[in-house]
Amino acid sequence: MLYCESCRVLKNYKLPALYPYHDQVHAECEICNRKTECYNYPALLIKPDNQKTTEDRQLEQAIQNEYEQKTKQLVITYVRGPGAGKIDPIATEAMRQVWVKTKLGTDWYATYELRKKMQQGYIQRENK
Repeated sequence: MLYCESCRVLKNYKLPALYPYHDQVHAECEICNRKTECYNYPALLIKPDNQKTTEDRQLEQAIQNEYEQKTKQLVITYVRGPGAGKIDPIATEAMRQVWVKTKLGTDWYATYELRKKMQQGYIQRENK
């Protein structure tokens, strides 16, 4: 969901768990339709806990379980040299030490997104 800061405050949405490392794009807000800097975060995850239905909670748990599996599969590989394409065990282990915790436990969606950013940063650094 794309939403601007003023709509986030107005609707009492939570800040993204990755704030300030979250995805932010210049786009049209899905709430007020203004073109501005918008947060890009799943709608279900920004909804205040006291407004979530039983179905919302079940769906959120299913989403978190899926992202837990995706997170555990992320690896960092060597970009250059004779080992190109092979897993870099040191960088992968360092990445696996990064977690996004909330009052309810690990936020697997946010952890996945943060580890993806680490993976992309590693690749960019190696390509220089």
